[in-house]
Order: sequence, then C-alpha cells, then structure tokens
Amino acid sequence: GKAETYIELAHKAGFRFNFLFNAIVTEGREFEPQVWAALRAKLQWLADLRVEWVTVANQPLLERIKKNFPNFKVSTSVNSEINEVNRVVDYDWAGADRIAVDYLVGRNFRIIKAMRAATRKPLELLVNEPCLVHCTNRLYHQATFCRGSREGESFLVPDIAQIFCGIRRLEDFCSVLKANWYRPDDIKYLIESGVNVIKLAGRMQPTDWILKSAQAYATMRFDDGNIYSLIEKQGMYSKEYLSYLDTEDHVKLRPFRFVIDNKRL
Repeated sequence: GKAETYIELAHKAGFRFNFLFNAIVTEGREFEPQVWAALRAKLQWLADLRVEWVTVANQPLLERIKKNFPNFKVSTSVNSEINEVNRVVDYDWAGADRIAVDYLVGRNFRIIKAMRAATRKPLELLVNEPCLVHCTNRLYHQATFCRGSREGESFLVPDIAQIFCGIRRLEDFCSVLKANWYRPDDIKYLIESGVNVIKLAGRMQPTDWILKSAQAYATMRFDDGNIYSLIEKQGMYSKEYLSYLDTEDHVKLRPFRFVIDNKRL
C-alpha cells in the first residue's frame, strides 16, 4: 500500500520514520481488549516495516508500548503539554526516549534550561506554529482532531478553533508576533538553552515549501524576505467551512497572508 511504499522510500533516503498515535482523547479505550488487539496489530505492522519511532500523547499508552514493543523508540507529543519540570521528570520516568517541550512556553528560556537539567533525554521543540499564546481553545481543538481521526468516523468535524484563531489574528495583529514561533536566525538561543531536536510543522505542505523550511532552520538563516511564509502554512480558509459559516464570517476568512520582513525583526 501507500504507507509501505512511503516508509520504504524514507528508509532508502536515510530517514527514520515516526508514526503518530498522539490523540489526547482516547477515553481509555486502548485498555479494552478488542481495541488493544487492533492497536497491537497496528504496532506489529509498523515493527515489521522497521519503523523506528512512535509518538504518543499520554503516559499510560507510552508505558504500554514500551512494555510490549521494547524496540520502538517513543517520543512524547507536542499535545502532551509538557510545560514544567515535573512533567519532564514523569515522562522520563515512564520511559520516553525523547521529550517534546510544550511550544507555548518555548520562549521561556528559564523553563527550558530547568527542563534540560532535569533529564538526560533529548528535548524537542516545535518552532514554526502560529498558534495564539495560551489559546483558550487549544484543548477543544485537539479533542476535535481526535474525533475526526477515528477510523469509521463519518461526521466531518468543522475546524471551528482554527476559524476563531484566524479571525483573532485578523483583528489583533499583535497576536501574530506574540505567538511562540521562532526565526531560523534565533534557533541558536534554543540550542544554548538545551533543546536538541527542532521540529517543523507542515508535513502536508508542498515539497518545495518543506525543503525551503528545512534548509532555513537547518542552516539557522533566512534571507528570503517574509519569515511568516514559513509559519502560516495554509491560511484560514477551507472549502468544508462554507456550510458552517454565515456570509459575514466567510468574507473575513478569505485566504490571507501576513508579511513580516525577517531582517526587520
């Protein structure tokens, strides 16, 4: 199938593959025998394909995967909200091989340094997400993703949180600059604070965009004008929203791009 082909191509190109099991709302169903059997079969399928990493968003699932599939490296998710030292310690104790720091506290170098001192595990940080600082809809947003990603789910879940976020940014331009994204030129400060792995959002974007972003953050340099072109991936507009929006909101959500000159920051 497509997944097998993609994983094989990734391995041939020298990449390791990371499969996501990072829904924050599982309702504990992974402990139901029938659901766990299906999940275990999926994990075995990944193991047979020599997938190296899986990512999870909760500690019980992490521990269960480590116990039953010890060859997998397991990373926590950006959805795990690891935003204080105690949470780092807990996930380290549970056996996480890499710990994703909550990107909403990522500009707080004091916290990152304290996390670095609390574990020897690699710390990962997402650096190009436009989310509002401490967004009130963050948990709601992740919960809707969980429902929409379930096998057999027929209801098209509208991305209402994304719509609210877009309207807020259009009406409050300051929220764009306050969001916890990073210029490639400033990645050095994260490394100095103890971050080991830089994570980029945008895996569903065109290949040229992915390559441009990866090069900029890998070289820690961006000379191509609008830095926000690496942050806002898709605008706040999608066809499936039309049936949920009235005319006034539809007008507000026409495709837009902010322009932020990297050299002026």
